[in-house]
Amino acid sequence: MPRGTIRRLVLYLMIIGLIALQGCSVKEQSRQGMGIGLHVDAVLEFVIEYPLDWNKDRRVVYGTNDGEVRWTHPDDAKAMLRVLSYERPAILSDPAQRLTHELPDYPGQSIIINQEELLPAGEAIHLIVQTPKADIEAYQLTTTSRNYTIALIVLRETLAEHKDVMTEVIQSFNFVK
Repeated sequence: MPRGTIRRLVLYLMIIGLIALQGCSVKEQSRQGMGIGLHVDAVLEFVIEYPLDWNKDRRVVYGTNDGEVRWTHPDDAKAMLRVLSYERPAILSDPAQRLTHELPDYPGQSIIINQEELLPAGEAIHLIVQTPKADIEAYQLTTTSRNYTIALIVLRETLAEHKDVMTEVIQSFNFVK
C-alpha cells in the first residue's frame, strides 16, 4: 500500500474517532446508587458523569467550539444541570458578573456563597445563588483557552434535595485536552 494511502486512512480513522467522541455516553452506578452516564465531548472539551435518567440536550454554536449540554430532571423540567463551555474571551473577573452573563434567564441574582474550592479538575469558584425564579449552585473553572460553568438550577428551596447529584457531577468533571 502506498505511504500516502496509509496516511489518509489513519487521518480518516482519527476524524471518525473524534466525531464519535462528541457525545458518547456509558452507563454505570454511582456511589448513591443512581444510574449514571458518562458524557465525553471532544468539541466542548470536557468529560462529565450525569444522572442517566435525566434528559440530555446538547447545544453548540454553529461554526465555533462554544456551547453547552443541558440535562433536565425526568419528573421536573425546571430542575436542570447545565455545563457551559466556551473559548475564553476577555475575562470577566467577577464570578457574579460572569454567572449573570452566562445565565441571563435568571436575573436578580443574590449570591449566598462565593468561595474558591479545589476539585479534581483544578481550582474552581463555587457559587450558590438565589434568584426570584430559582436557586443555582454553580462551579466556574478556567483553563488557558476555555471557560467552563457547571450549574444546577432548581426551584426555590429544593437545592438540598439535589446535593448528591451535584456532588457526583462536579467530582467527575474533567477537561479533554
